[in-house]
Amino acid sequence: KALSVALSLEEDLKDPNFIVNRFDENHRKEFIGNYIFFNIGGSYELLNKPSNALMYLEKASNFLPNDKILKSKIGILNFDLENFDKSYEFLSNYDLEIFLIENNFSKQILKKLLVAKVVSYEKTNKPAKEINDLYSKILNSYTNFFSENDLSDFITLQTNFLIKDFEQTGNIWNEFAINELFIKYKNFNKINKEKSKNYLILLLYFYDENKIVFDKNGILQNEIINLMKKL
Repeated sequence: KALSVALSLEEDLKDPNFIVNRFDENHRKEFIGNYIFFNIGGSYELLNKPSNALMYLEKASNFLPNDKILKSKIGILNFDLENFDKSYEFLSNYDLEIFLIENNFSKQILKKLLVAKVVSYEKTNKPAKEINDLYSKILNSYTNFFSENDLSDFITLQTNFLIKDFEQTGNIWNEFAINELFIKYKNFNKINKEKSKNYLILLLYFYDENKIVFDKNGILQNEIINLMKKL
């Protein structure tokens, strides 16, 4: 509606002093895309109306197709709406997280983007190696940006993915990766009790279900149970 009013006024007034008429073509597109559609979309985001927010941010993106903030927002909103193909389409570019880091966006926004990205990879059935490589990049390249609680969330997500993939493919390598993540987890000192509990329950389930193959003597299960008792 705001755009319709602006363009209608522009057409009616034919006034060189009217603000939109004073813009060059590129600036005019930026004004329409950023200051009208972008802000309407952002307002709907704040009101927790993702469908409305997405509609206006997509309109903004038509005017600013290379804007990384818009791509990030559209990708995350599609993820929230479970449009995983669209989410993957917008978030698959590695440049987005680099852009957020270089421009000092909050860790919460960076985490939300990375969660949306990696889960979208899973939901769109990308190759397991591609998904695990992305998790590895997050856990190895962004350790300075996230708290131990945040990193533990990614460990839990990847462990869950590895378990599901093992159940489908029987890939023995997955257990090695799960154990490596467990070693990384044990080096943390400040993890929320509930997060730790959920992770350890997931891990215990895996080793209990597959004890004949991976934990015949119950050593890992006992270690996990003892860690749970300390929570």
